[in-house]
Amino acid sequence: GVDGTLTISSGSTLSLAGQTLTIGGHLNNSGSIAGSTSSGIVITSSSSVHFGTIDTLGSLTITPASSDLIFYLDSNLTVKTLAINNATTELRLNGYNLTLTGSAKGTLGSGYATISGYSQDNGNNSQVFINGNVNLSLLRFSNFVKSAITISKAGSALTVTACNLDPGASGESSYGGAIYSAVSGITINISNSTIQNCISGSGGAIATTGSNTVINISGSTFNNNSASTCGGAIATFGSNSTVNIEVGTSYTSTAFTNNSVSASSSSDLAGGAIALTGTNSTLNIGTNPKASSSVVSFSGNSVSNSGSGAAIGGAIYAVSGKINIETGSTAKAYSAVNFSSNYVSSSSGNAQG
Repeated sequence: GVDGTLTISSGSTLSLAGQTLTIGGHLNNSGSIAGSTSSGIVITSSSSVHFGTIDTLGSLTITPASSDLIFYLDSNLTVKTLAINNATTELRLNGYNLTLTGSAKGTLGSGYATISGYSQDNGNNSQVFINGNVNLSLLRFSNFVKSAITISKAGSALTVTACNLDPGASGESSYGGAIYSAVSGITINISNSTIQNCISGSGGAIATTGSNTVINISGSTFNNNSASTCGGAIATFGSNSTVNIEVGTSYTSTAFTNNSVSASSSSDLAGGAIALTGTNSTLNIGTNPKASSSVVSFSGNSVSNSGSGAAIGGAIYAVSGKINIETGSTAKAYSAVNFSSNYVSSSSGNAQG
C-alpha cells in the first residue's frame, strides 16, 4: 500500500501482476497502470484522485477518508467489481467509458454514491457499458448526454436495485436516455428504483431494439421522462419482446407519471408511457397481494403531436402482440391497476386513446 504520493512518470508502467494496490494518499499517474481481471485497486485517500491510464481491473474499491470527493477516470476502464463506499462520493467518467462485467455497488447516506458522465474538458460522451450479467445497486447516475447505460453483449442480464437514474440527457440520445440495448436476448430487471428526467428520441428512459428481450419492473417509479417519437418511458422495437410490470415485494407501488411523447411531426407519435412496436410483443401488468396501497399506476402520461400526424395511446401503445392486465383475483384482491389523466392531442385532429 501507499500512504503518501504514488507517482508514475510519463512512459512508465506499473504492473499490478494480479495484486491489489491500496492508495491512501495521492495518485500522480502520468504513465499507466497495467491491471488484469485478477488485480485490484483500493482507494482510501482523503483527497480527490485522477486515476490516469488504467485499462482493466478485477476490482475497484473507493472508500474515501473524507466526504464530497470526486474521483476521475482518465482513460476507458473495464472493471468486474466496483464499490463506492461513501454516499457523497462521485466517480466522474470525465469523457471516458466505464465497462462493467460483474457488479457496481454504492451506499446510501444523505444521498447516493454517484457515477457521473460529466466532463469539463473531454466532451460529454461518457457511457457505462454492460458486458455480461451485471448487478447495480445503491447508485445514482447523473450528467450523461448519451444513454447512461448501454448493454453491449447479447444475452446479458442487467439488474438495477435501489438506484436513482436521473441522467439529465439533453436529447442527443436516439434511444433510451437511461438504458439502451441493441443486442438480442437480454434481460433488464428494475426494482425499488427511480428513473426520471430522461430524454431521447425513442424510449425516454429505456429502449431496446434487439429481439427476444425481457424487461421486468417492480416497485419502481418512472417520472417525467420524454421522447420525440414513441415510448415516453419505455420503447421496445425487437420482435418477441416482453415487458412485465408489478408492484414490489415490500409493499411498494410501481408508477408511471408525467411521461410524454411530444413533437411536431407528419408521422404518428405513440405511447406516452410505454410503446411496444415489434411483432409478437407482450406487456403484462399484474399486482402482488401485498397491501391495499400497492398499485401499478399510469397517471398524467401524454402524447402530443402539433404536426399533421396522429397521437396514439396516452399511456400505452402496442403495434402487434398482446396486453395482459391482471387484477382483482382472490390472490390479488387488495391490489389494483389504475389509469388516470392520461391523454392524447393532435393538431390534425387524429388523436386515438
